[in-house]
Amino acid sequence: MEQLDDKLGLTPEQHDRIAKIVADGQEQNHVIWTNTAPKMRAVMLNVNRQIRGQLTQQQQKKFDEMTKQFEDLMRQFSQHRPQFDTNAPPFSPPPPPPK
Repeated sequence: MEQLDDKLGLTPEQHDRIAKIVADGQEQNHVIWTNTAPKMRAVMLNVNRQIRGQLTQQQQKKFDEMTKQFEDLMRQFSQHRPQFDTNAPPFSPPPPPPK
């Protein structure tokens, strides 16, 4: 909103109406993400389990390390989410693979 105000010189009335439009859009995006994110996580978990099942024990250890690094990166991104202005729910890693 600040950029729109600065660049377009919105009147107070325009600001209020557009702020509501933006807030409504953010809420709609949040609903979409909330409904979609768990399904995406389930698919990713299933893919990782299938990949892991094709690997040797040594490869599984390396794969688990790679997966953990990716989860750490996603967690960091999620913690800084407001800076990126996304409505995605916070990242939650899938449960650890069975041993």
